[in-house]
Order: sequence, then C-alpha cells, then structure tokens
Amino acid sequence: MLEEKVHFNDSKNRVLCGILSIPDANPGLPIVILCHGLNSDKNSNTNIALKEILARNSVISFRFDFFAHGESEGNPNDRTVGEFVDDVLCAILYLKNNKYSRIGIMGASFGGIAAVIAASKTDSLNFMALKSPGMGKTSRNMSNYKDDFENKYGSMQQGTSAYQP
Repeated sequence: MLEEKVHFNDSKNRVLCGILSIPDANPGLPIVILCHGLNSDKNSNTNIALKEILARNSVISFRFDFFAHGESEGNPNDRTVGEFVDDVLCAILYLKNNKYSRIGIMGASFGGIAAVIAASKTDSLNFMALKSPGMGKTSRNMSNYKDDFENKYGSMQQGTSAYQP
C-alpha cells in the first residue's frame, strides 16, 4: 500500500494535513474520507483500523487532521462546528480536484456531526458511514461550539434537536 502525506487549504487558506492510503494504482477505486473526533487526529485507532480494512477491500482512504488538530494549522480556541464542516468540504474539493469521483465519508464522534452537516451541503458524496456521531461532554461545555451550532445549524433548546446539553 502506498501512503502519501498531502497538504491542502481550508477556505481561509490555512494548511490542513492528510494522508492518502492507496492499496492499488487504479484511479477508479472508491475513496473514503475518514473524519476523526474532537481532540483526536488522523492517526486515531479508529482511522488506522478502517484504513487497513478499506485497503484489504480495494478502497482508498483519506484521513486528515481537522483545523487545530494534529499537523493542521489553527488555534484550538478558534475551533467551531463551522470550521470542521468547512474542513470536510475542502477535503472533498481537494479530492475532486485530484480526479477522485467515487467519494464517501466516515465520521466518528464530533467528526460524524461535521460529516453529516457537510453531506447536506454537497452532492459530491456517494456514501456515508457514522460511528457514534455526536457532541461529547468536552464539546458541549465549550461555548463556541454551542453558539456556532445553534446559530448556524438550528436551535439546541431541549426538545427541538438531537443535541441535549
């Protein structure tokens, strides 16, 4: 399997870091974007295990570090739901610009929330999988997440959304 570290920009021109894991040189293979959870990174146990499973099944994987995680640029105090969604959309654009057309996404935990919202904003995804999508205790207690989610993605008042503080 060929692994290639790549860099791409988010919509604010900050550098994000990713790794393409290519089991075969066939450019027609499907590719899955692996989205890690909050305070994790592209090399999470889940992403590494999925990379191996996907490779055994002739599927390319693209795991990347969200804004202010791992090797990607950014200040952790500036992280928001919108930043994560933007990162997913920029990852999709990066892959499309590099001639990938059969694109799927897998999001874990907070990466699952970003994946779902990003999927609602693009017609470029062919499939999606989620692992425990949600906003865990850490993100629920950070005001910028709550405010960003409420302002951009709907009310979070009890009974009006899936999110329960």
